[in-house]
Amino acid sequence: MNLLLLKAGFPIVTISSQQRLAYIESLIQAQQAPSDLTALLDLVCQTAYDALVETLSVVASAADSRGKGLAFYQDILAFLADRQSETDVSLPHSS
Repeated sequence: MNLLLLKAGFPIVTISSQQRLAYIESLIQAQQAPSDLTALLDLVCQTAYDALVETLSVVASAADSRGKGLAFYQDILAFLADRQSETDVSLPHSS
């Protein structure tokens, strides 16, 4: 799965132990009804989104960047917030 995500330009995702049951259930649902991948796609997209926000946060706050990435991170959060009305994704608050 991560190879496909990387090829498509998305970050690597890690399914946490808290998400594991939902992930397994969504895989079973996708196998039983291949035309309905909604649960699996929602879970993977949310996890990829969270990974991207976390990666941007790390880049923005890295000691050697001296804050150069912070403005970019805030711009990205603002950009995502503008599009939040299109999805159910919750954005973290920038500091």
